[in-house]
Amino acid sequence: MNIKKLNLVSCIVVLSTLGVGFGIFHFLRLDENFDPYSYLPENAKIATIKPEIKKSFGEKGVQDAVIFNDIDNDNKREVVIFYTLPRKIYGEDWANVLVLEEQDEGYKKLWEDKRSVAISINPLSGVWDINKDEKPEIVAARWVGASFGGYLDIFQWDGSKFVKLNGGWNLKNDIRAIELEDVDRDGVVEIIILHRFSYPDVYKWEKDKYSLYKEGRPYPAYK
Repeated sequence: MNIKKLNLVSCIVVLSTLGVGFGIFHFLRLDENFDPYSYLPENAKIATIKPEIKKSFGEKGVQDAVIFNDIDNDNKREVVIFYTLPRKIYGEDWANVLVLEEQDEGYKKLWEDKRSVAISINPLSGVWDINKDEKPEIVAARWVGASFGGYLDIFQWDGSKFVKLNGGWNLKNDIRAIELEDVDRDGVVEIIILHRFSYPDVYKWEKDKYSLYKEGRPYPAYK
């Protein structure tokens, strides 16, 4: 069982390897001539992984914020870029995910998801196979602040477009952290929303999306 913990207040990720993996994909190295900033708005900032976070994951268990992967299964590589935009220039903070598709010469925009009032991309973000369907998912964890916490969105290519695999999270104002953990030992991770003043909400993979499984009640691993 792999545990990946996103603390939305302290931005600390903890990974404990106990047996079952998330399904880490292999990525091509960044082209020397590829400039991701040329595809981003002015004053954009690409997210970074803190050195201590990168070390804790190990060489194969961490991803940078610019990721090469054939995410739509067209035998061409796409580029996934996590980046932010500053409030002082754009009126509010933005934390976005951009996907570029490869062309004969260069790349063009395939898809983008934007989140306003989000100040940063958390290291939990990346391209993973968290539901064990042998297809890559874009995991976008975006931090808002201590008073609210943040957002966690999961996207996957359905053959013609990107679809969201999660419903609406029960993100109360007392959210403390989000965890991805295989708590029932079935090989597929559950999503746990931890609250400061109440029991966690647990979301389980069911058919084609994550749905609320346990609301505000103790769960075996979180009594």
